[in-house]
Amino acid sequence: RTPGSSGNQKTWTWSSWVKIADPDAHKMIFSAASNSSNLMHLYIRGDSQNHRIDIQWRQASSTTRTLSTDRKFRDIGGWYHIVWAVDTTQATASNRMRLYINGVEETSFATDNRSTISQSSDLAINDASAHTIGTYSLSPSSYFDGYMAEIHFVDGTQLTPSSFGETKAG
Repeated sequence: RTPGSSGNQKTWTWSSWVKIADPDAHKMIFSAASNSSNLMHLYIRGDSQNHRIDIQWRQASSTTRTLSTDRKFRDIGGWYHIVWAVDTTQATASNRMRLYINGVEETSFATDNRSTISQSSDLAINDASAHTIGTYSLSPSSYFDGYMAEIHFVDGTQLTPSSFGETKAG
């Protein structure tokens, strides 16, 4: 999808249920990029990168910033509910980009570059560029191998997982 005009580039939420088929391959879940200097990606890294969920971005730069989980995600039998919630207007850097997995906010990261996001800055989402599900938006690659369901993109609001349903043990 390529938005016809820019939406809110400061505040938005992306949510989906995903089930991976091949735990060793890189799996692009969501990507948006106007060029190689302005991009955002959400993906599960394969075996060589320890099966982590990564968010990567560039803001008018060739420098890649990363938010990478400590936990590993390689269960091919289960579904993961992923919520990526962004609000760059937040005063606290760690609140500007939040990641929830199965209803729980991730708070421990192998790499955390959220402090590089300036308050109230625009990100490469809703910038009238290609937004893709299941592949890299600049050139098709890193195709998602698995299933996705209940994909939602909410423009203008940073939501929590409870806005998309309820997760209970068992």
